Amino acid sequence: MVGELTYKTRFLGSKILLLFVLIFTALISGPLMAEEYRLDSGDVLDINLLERSDMSGDVKVGIDGTISLPGVGIVMARGKTLRELENSVRELIANTIVQPSLAIQILEYRPFFVLGEVVEAGQYPFISKLNVLKAVSLAKGFRRNNQDGDPLTRQLSNIRAKQALRNNIVSLASARVRLARLLAEEAGEETFNFEARSEMLANFPDLEKMLIEERELFAKRRDAYEAQVAQVNATISAGKLEVESYKKRSASQDTLSEHIQKEITEVRELRIKGLVPIERLNRLIREQLEIRGRVLDTMSLLRQSQVALSLSEEKLIDLTFGHKAQIAQDIRSLNEQIAILEASIDGEIAIVDNTDDGQLRSSEPDNIGYDFSIYRDGILLDEEINFNTPVLPGDTLIVIRKSSRSDTVQLYND
Repeated sequence: MVGELTYKTRFLGSKILLLFVLIFTALISGPLMAEEYRLDSGDVLDINLLERSDMSGDVKVGIDGTISLPGVGIVMARGKTLRELENSVRELIANTIVQPSLAIQILEYRPFFVLGEVVEAGQYPFISKLNVLKAVSLAKGFRRNNQDGDPLTRQLSNIRAKQALRNNIVSLASARVRLARLLAEEAGEETFNFEARSEMLANFPDLEKMLIEERELFAKRRDAYEAQVAQVNATISAGKLEVESYKKRSASQDTLSEHIQKEITEVRELRIKGLVPIERLNRLIREQLEIRGRVLDTMSLLRQSQVALSLSEEKLIDLTFGHKAQIAQDIRSLNEQIAILEASIDGEIAIVDNTDDGQLRSSEPDNIGYDFSIYRDGILLDEEINFNTPVLPGDTLIVIRKSSRSDTVQLYND
């Protein structure tokens, strides 16, 4: 009774603690929670399930928008609020846990990007109450020099942006083709096809060369993997035959041993009656001892063969699962790389489109101003952006110098 009361008291205490965590998190979560923040790749979640400690802990939303939970599997998180994700997880564990005490909170929001005319462009961790001014400050402020108003400086800035854009497009094309190859490997296909999803990649001049190289690599990797699997399977087949052979030999020896034992029993009875000489009985006993020795040898060889067979089967499992795990890891890494490249390309295009050769610029540094653009979920926000505009997790902030005319982006004519 005391133990039962202690358990109930501890469980009630855990419930109260979980409720306190929920209330505390709600108080500090800020505007994003009030606006029903939608989860996406890069968000880090804190999952607490009192009934299942193995499911509790930190988990990052993958590039495909999913999370993986032990005993549950893959759960789609992208586009869901925390409450919607909790409901999804509850439905999945309802058959094993009655009224689960589940709490999911955001431990770390996905990063945002600052590109363009800042000192240190790149990816930054999201902070509370982030706006354009704070984002620029995190990027060490605006990029300035003593010749900001110089037309030559403006032209060089435009050229640098174009060069960065070219390099990023090359990297993106290579990453996209490699991703297509890895996805085909993951699916176990005999070859792979690549379809350019944008005009920018479709017009990339070295795309066909990349495809040829990746297809050659695909064939080599496929053949090498299949050869490894075939070799292990051959070893397993040989091991099974060997095990069966030793089992048959052991069965035959057991039959012979039983026959001799029966004969020994009969001869011993005849010996008692004085009908057979002792030598015959001794000969049968020696023969049985020899057979028992051979039985022990056979059993030893059988166990060795069974161990070798088990090791070969484990090797096959490690080979197949290791192959799949490595491909999955490479796919995740490539998807993350692609997301960063696409954000950088959006930024560089915005910079190129909003810089010129400097001929219509004022030469007074004090007259230089900046414009801002924000890409959210891959879409340019159609609203006025100023220093007080909120920046959300996953946003790409583009900082550009004001210009009086746009420049045409030419990527492949140099």
